Amino acid sequence: MPVWEVLGKRKSGDEFELVGGIKAPDVEMALMLARETHFRHKEGVAYAVRRRGDHELHVGSYGGDVLG
Repeated sequence: MPVWEVLGKRKSGDEFELVGGIKAPDVEMALMLARETHFRHKEGVAYAVRRRGDHELHVGSYGGDVLG
């Protein structure tokens, strides 16, 4: 199963930074797991995942009003 890096922004002006990793079969599941495991307590304003070894960033659809 692919490993995905989880990235987050604490504040709106911040750059994405690595906050953890998860295993998921596809990008949709990776985004859902990232939100539920790393941002469920409003730890930031944006989140994204990137398959380990790739450069493409997949930004989550929930924004700061929901996350932070």
